[in-house]
This record gives sequence, structure tokens and C-alpha cells, in this order.
Amino acid sequence: MKTAAAFYFGLVEFRSDFTRHYDGVLIEVYDTARDFAHWITFRYWDGV
Repeated sequence: MKTAAAFYFGLVEFRSDFTRHYDGVLIEVYDTARDFAHWITFRYWDGV
């Protein structure tokens, strides 16, 4: 359940200045979701 929550928050917060901090594997899941959200919206980095 924590993995799903980390993925969800990564998707929701990908354009936000707010970033949650997870430990271990969960930060990898969170970052993967943020990267996926950037890819799906054609925004490849935060600066645009």
C-alpha cells in the first residue's frame, strides 16, 4: 500500500515545488512516478 501511495503522490506532485521524502525503495517509486508524469505530459524536466 505504501508503494501505491508513493507512486500516486509522485504523479500528483510532479509539477509542484513540494516534494515528499521517502526512504529506500519508496523514493525510487516516487521518482519513477514523477518521471512518468513528465514523460506522459511531454515535459521532460521541471524548468519548462
